[in-house]
Amino acid sequence: MVSVSRRGATQGPKAEINVTPLVDVVLVLLLVFMVVTPLLASGEEVALPDAHGRAAAEPSRPAPVVITLSVDRRLWLGHEQLAHGNLRVRLGAVLASQPDAEVLVKADRRLSVADLRPLLAELDRAGARRIAFALSESRERAPGGGG
Repeated sequence: MVSVSRRGATQGPKAEINVTPLVDVVLVLLLVFMVVTPLLASGEEVALPDAHGRAAAEPSRPAPVVITLSVDRRLWLGHEQLAHGNLRVRLGAVLASQPDAEVLVKADRRLSVADLRPLLAELDRAGARRIAFALSESRERAPGGGG
């Protein structure tokens, strides 16, 4: 049965799409991604040394195991702070389940090579065979700026 209005026109179902719920869902998803994206960075924040060259693009690999050494020589495996004596056991367990995993070392730029030697020895004893160092992109220096 079709209803008839006072003026004689028929009223049927509306053919318009209500986009308000769609916009609401998209905005909520946008907010979720904006909140979650900064949390995806692995490891702890340290001042990385600058890279002076461009590495060739490599095929995609699984996420590396991140080891962070801060300027005050605190040590992290991912976001978990470790005592230096626990690194071999904890990293060994990770590498046992992922034998081809790359270990990414994030060391503060103010540390010397001598500060890194004990860490590298522990990585070797834990069975790490693929070790990389995290670098920040170098900032081009102005000509004549020295430095």
